[in-house]
Amino acid sequence: MVSIALSSPAHAASDRVFEGTYVWGAEVNTFSPCGRGDKEWWVIGSDEVIDQLKTATERLTTEPYEGLYLRVTGGYAGPATEETGGSFSTQYEGLFRISKVWSIRKTSKSDCQKR
Repeated sequence: MVSIALSSPAHAASDRVFEGTYVWGAEVNTFSPCGRGDKEWWVIGSDEVIDQLKTATERLTTEPYEGLYLRVTGGYAGPATEETGGSFSTQYEGLFRISKVWSIRKTSKSDCQKR
């Protein structure tokens, strides 16, 4: 199993650690935290964080829209609007700000089962 540790600048005090599935592709940039049902949030973050996620997706996946398993610091960042997340973000539950990526790896069948 391939795992990459990544980081970003300091995070807000209200952030907490989440684990879940991240998907990146054409018109898709989403995170589904474990324990939140089928909810998907549009990901926002610093250019550094977004670039890290895109690069990891390109390196670790072989299929379009294949999810990766993340452990991140972040949190809900409000409702999605075209101004805050772009036009595609409004199709999701809202915005999820990732301020730090602790780990990223390919998904497995056991992900989120105990969370």
